[in-house]
Amino acid sequence: MNAQAMEKAKAEYKRYQAQTLSPVEEEYLKTINQLGKTAKTEAEKKDDPTGISWWTESWSSGLEGGYYD
Repeated sequence: MNAQAMEKAKAEYKRYQAQTLSPVEEEYLKTINQLGKTAKTEAEKKDDPTGISWWTESWSSGLEGGYYD
């Protein structure tokens, strides 16, 4: 194979790699999406769209418990 053809093949393969996810990358994205759905569901269960009410409730109860008196 001549050098020009080899360079063209390498360039095409790099473009292909940039546009195609590996199996590991696909699984990573699936996991991230599942975690996002779980977090959203848990936030909805608590009727808190921000998902942080559990933290603020826990923190404020610590204040009432004498930690910061």
